[in-house]
Amino acid sequence: MKLSHALIALICIFTAPLFAGNEETKPSVKQIAEQISKDLKAQIIESKFNKSVVEQFFNSLDRDKVKTLTLEWSKAVKNAAYSFNKDSFVTKKRDAELVFYFDKGDCSKGALIGHDDEEGFIFPIENKNLSEISLNKTPTNKSKTEIGFRPMTKDKEGLGFWIKTTSGRFVLAVIKRVESQEFKNFDEGARAKVELEWTWQAKAK
Repeated sequence: MKLSHALIALICIFTAPLFAGNEETKPSVKQIAEQISKDLKAQIIESKFNKSVVEQFFNSLDRDKVKTLTLEWSKAVKNAAYSFNKDSFVTKKRDAELVFYFDKGDCSKGALIGHDDEEGFIFPIENKNLSEISLNKTPTNKSKTEIGFRPMTKDKEGLGFWIKTTSGRFVLAVIKRVESQEFKNFDEGARAKVELEWTWQAKAK
């Protein structure tokens, strides 16, 4: 929608001289098209850059270091509790380090929760500069921590965060894609998904 507004604004700006009667300032159709193209490209690049520095960080990593994870919730299938230590889905809550969860209350639109529903296991990435993110820079006792994130809607795509596992090691993750849903729709066959990329913290030397 923003790009459409920009396009309309540019057309108005560059076509205004056509009605002013000044032949010297009247741009050609080609000039108008070129300027619009440049402006739109600039906005697309800026939008992509601002979306998530964590996504850019993951794109810079060797792909053999990056793993993918899809959490799913439906009436028939609940691949929703995951252990990074075991690299598998789990059924026991004490083994899970990341849980995709729904209920009829506050989590009716989904939530992504860390171990044991407590703070100290999920740490949002607040760095705005790519150079500030490193697999060597794990959270400390002073780092901002959250129980989790909710609602799990499309605006969470690009969100990066550290996960403290039950072994004490950290995982860096980024939300790549969200298929949002509401709890009331699961009886009708609805399905919700969250796709992530993740990698372990750097090994101590």
